[in-house]
Amino acid sequence: MMTVGEGHENVTKKKHTGLKVLGIIFIILIVLFVIVFALLMFLPDDSDKQAVYSSDYEETALTDLVSKLSQGGKSPCSDYDGENGIWGTAGIDDSGELRAPYTDTSKAQTVTWMVYIVGANLESEDGAASADIQEMLDSKNGSDLNVVIQTGGATKWDNGNISADTRQRWLIQNGEMSLCEDIGQDSMCTESSLSDFVSWSAETYPADRYILTLWDHGGGTLGGYGSDENYPEDGLDLAEMAGSVADSGIKLDIVSFDACLMGTMETAYTFSQYADYLIASEETEPGDGWYYTDTMKALSDDPAMSSEELGARLIDDYGDYYANTGVTLSLIDLRVIPKLYKACTSYYQSADQELTEQQGFTQLSSARSGSRSYADGEYEQVDLADYVQRTDVSGGEDVVRALFEAVRYRNKSDLTGSYGLATYFPYTSPEEYADVISDLTQVGCNGAEDFYDSFLSILASGTGGNENGVTSLTGYEEETLDFGDESWYTSDAGQGFDFDTIDNTDELTLDYSDKDEAYVLSLSDDTWDDIEDIQLQVMIDDGEGYLDLGSDQLCDVTDDGSLIVDFDSTWTLIDGMPVAYYADKPQENGDLTIYTGKVPAELNGEEDIDICIKWQLDSDGNGTAEVLGYLPQDNGQTLPKGYLTLKSGDEIRFLCDYYTYDGDYDDSYYIGDPITVTSQDDLQVELGDLGDSKAVCWVCLTDVYRQDWYTETVEVTNGTEE
Repeated sequence: MMTVGEGHENVTKKKHTGLKVLGIIFIILIVLFVIVFALLMFLPDDSDKQAVYSSDYEETALTDLVSKLSQGGKSPCSDYDGENGIWGTAGIDDSGELRAPYTDTSKAQTVTWMVYIVGANLESEDGAASADIQEMLDSKNGSDLNVVIQTGGATKWDNGNISADTRQRWLIQNGEMSLCEDIGQDSMCTESSLSDFVSWSAETYPADRYILTLWDHGGGTLGGYGSDENYPEDGLDLAEMAGSVADSGIKLDIVSFDACLMGTMETAYTFSQYADYLIASEETEPGDGWYYTDTMKALSDDPAMSSEELGARLIDDYGDYYANTGVTLSLIDLRVIPKLYKACTSYYQSADQELTEQQGFTQLSSARSGSRSYADGEYEQVDLADYVQRTDVSGGEDVVRALFEAVRYRNKSDLTGSYGLATYFPYTSPEEYADVISDLTQVGCNGAEDFYDSFLSILASGTGGNENGVTSLTGYEEETLDFGDESWYTSDAGQGFDFDTIDNTDELTLDYSDKDEAYVLSLSDDTWDDIEDIQLQVMIDDGEGYLDLGSDQLCDVTDDGSLIVDFDSTWTLIDGMPVAYYADKPQENGDLTIYTGKVPAELNGEEDIDICIKWQLDSDGNGTAEVLGYLPQDNGQTLPKGYLTLKSGDEIRFLCDYYTYDGDYDDSYYIGDPITVTSQDDLQVELGDLGDSKAVCWVCLTDVYRQDWYTETVEVTNGTEE
């Protein structure tokens, strides 16, 4: 086997954003310190390997309520069975607060379904938009259903009828696609472009009910919607999307997103004035997106089908297509959203008061860290019900009840802790918060602002960029953002508050234990309670400097619960090649624990990408590993709708950062020789022995205030400490 450090070359690349060797911020709630995994498939000679991670939390009356309500029940508005989803709990609060629906579907004889398709690289690289258009054609919808689409935003289209040089509008009917008009090249991601399409569709094809689907990349509340390849700087935030529909003057039966991460309370509130229902996903979507054929055919046959039956059919088809594995899709009754928003506002007022209590911030920060998050936590979204049930804050029950009334139907996803509607909760990227809250204020959805201001102010006050967390290897000093000039920063938010940060650097000193013959880190129980993330970080000595292999979360512990700082020379390999690997937060999916991570690479000598890997383990440590696909490193704020696929003939070269012995960043380097892909599915992911490698390792601990603390480094040769 090749030893790491052999065959690497300088490629003169800038440092990869978000992949620094130190200061990597991931979020993991540590309540129960040790979860034991016997990694039998991957670590045949290291069965005592353990993961320092737990998602458990104390059972409360609120969690019991969530459990009961999440079982759902048959919708009173539909005769559809819904075999692959969960009906909501309409009627649990018969307060009469709901407005009348905009659309009386029972009297509908005609439907216009508008599909706004920003092709982006989903189309130019994978032909995903063309594939979905073909599914619409395959429905062979009759004249009672007008499927109207606008295309643009891609540099190349697989569908030979569609031009990449202009925006076009089409009618799909009876299995045929007819060009209605060519409106010229311009950005698809502007308020006026979307508004004009909605207005034109309703004027040209008037109907008894209107459905709007927005197809493209999505970045949720933080990132918004849309990524036009021809105008990469453009995108639509929530306020702009609301303005588009408002300007059209059309009241929609359903607004929907065949895009990632748009299933948020903020999205729902934004459209609650303009539509009766929302269909959207909490999590990222696979690149293939929805399956349209059967749903459109059913609606064409029965234009008076209820919105709930229509939404449930689409969600069932989506769940069937992906076997409900790692996907989410929900039907939201937007008439309930004002009630949910009111309950959330009251809850956040109580939470703001809770922050003044001694352990208030610790509890709320830990709840935020432990909640089901999406897109590996990069877009600051967590499941609303999952978060609320982890807290002991007045008003939580009202939030949960209103949420389960609003979520009329959702697929039976295996993503534990996903209940149908996510929410924005700033935590890892507070520097983005001011822009997001400004956007939310424009749409009137800023009921959590006071709480977020206080929470982030305490978080910022407790973040010291403390030089005590410096490793002896690099001399690296944590970069500290100065939040003092941010609009949200309140200097007195933490006055009188006893910050429970790790303030005794002696605690981070490594002690040598004769009993276990290992370097161990022993901290008090109170200190461990304030730790939310533990990352083992590894560098390989190639004789001239250090190759950064990234970080992982698998660590050994002693019998008394002390953390062993050690590296056993096993690491992530792809096709037998050692790679730099950066772990994300583990998530529970049913009975499985899912570990994901990113591997920096260069694609076809042109593009820096992150290859995304998933490890899926059961409670016995048995499982599988696979390459999910890749993401461009320069995504902007919107997230690709699913991972992009490595194709046959693609050449990939693995990258890693390189450091001098003085700890200075030098450059990015290739590891090993290029790999030519035959099939993405054929790429083999495993843990393997790095051979005769000399390494240094240390542990980075992140506390509830997002401070990073580093142990001293340990030198290891062939898995033996020096």
